[in-house]
Amino acid sequence: MFWVYALHSDDGIIRYIGMTNDCEKRYEQHIKYPTGNSKKACWIRSCIKQGKPITMKRLQSFDSRAECEQIERYEIKKNQPEFNVRHGVSFWK
Repeated sequence: MFWVYALHSDDGIIRYIGMTNDCEKRYEQHIKYPTGNSKKACWIRSCIKQGKPITMKRLQSFDSRAECEQIERYEIKKNQPEFNVRHGVSFWK
């Protein structure tokens, strides 16, 4: 099973949308290993330092990876999360 998910902090604003076939493992990867200087990694480290929770919300599940990817792109276009968008342009056109 594949999932489209969203990451947000206590403000409820969706900051990132992704897909995975293992929500627990993917959440752990985001939280325990926010490497690099990407805006997303910096936001995660900042939230952790400030004691703000980061929540993974499961948006939809799919049996097919292809269908999941299609809905992931749709959700990114619809929500325009900060860390899926660069210079006001969605990564997924």
